[in-house]
Amino acid sequence: MTNIALIARDRPRLTAQTLRTLYQNTDPATFNLTVVNDGSAAPTSLIIQDYAQHSNCQAIHLTHPVGIVGWLKNLAANASAATFGCGDWLYFSDNDVAFFPRWLEKMILAMK
Repeated sequence: MTNIALIARDRPRLTAQTLRTLYQNTDPATFNLTVVNDGSAAPTSLIIQDYAQHSNCQAIHLTHPVGIVGWLKNLAANASAATFGCGDWLYFSDNDVAFFPRWLEKMILAMK
């Protein structure tokens, strides 16, 4: 199982693309997702909230932007471990990624 920690701040079109392609191209049984919303405005917050309804996803919404990426990644990693356990892998992502078919499988095979 892979824990995915995603940091999002605004950019609703890209955030939607990232979450849509993640769920389209990755078997939900192979990952857990923690999204940290770094004080995003309404469109991005609503997109994240829609995906947080998946059983393998949690969202943390900060009311004001922190903007310190390392701190946000640590928050996401700790929240992910607390909710889903440590998992075999931890993958960090931003909200401007397009996930392609078998990306996770290929990444794990490359690391073995």
